[in-house]
Amino acid sequence: MEKTAKITGKSTIFFAEPHAEVFSAGDGQPPKIRGYAALYNVYSEDLGGFRTRIAPGAFDRAVPGADVRLLVNHDSNLLLGRTRSGTLSLSTDERGLYFEGQPPQTDFAQHYVEAIRRGDMSGCSFSCDIDIDEWDFSGETAIRTVSASSARRRSAGR
Repeated sequence: MEKTAKITGKSTIFFAEPHAEVFSAGDGQPPKIRGYAALYNVYSEDLGGFRTRIAPGAFDRAVPGADVRLLVNHDSNLLLGRTRSGTLSLSTDERGLYFEGQPPQTDFAQHYVEAIRRGDMSGCSFSCDIDIDEWDFSGETAIRTVSASSARRRSAGR
């Protein structure tokens, strides 16, 4: 792999998979949204001439204490949960970056909960600051491998 300087600023990475899903924690409980914002060693959609792969452990430093928001399409006006308020939790496991959010009981949130439940919205994406990355230009499409990042926010559906 050929190393290059990181792209400065925030990067948004789109994955066709994994899917977000809606579930209920129990009878009479409000619905929650859960899924993987990113899977390790899975390639992103084409991001304009390159694809991104997340290396295992890339989020290990970012998740503890991060103030991350669960947004619809990265729009800060469409807030469904936040780690600081306890309405969003993040964790990492052998598969990737997992999230679970408790959307507010509002009409706007119910709209998105139903869109996810029906499968109208299913993809995940996230934005983060890339701390360490490597580039491989040897193939037809350049591959960016992210090995460390600072989580900022993620989006439940597209």
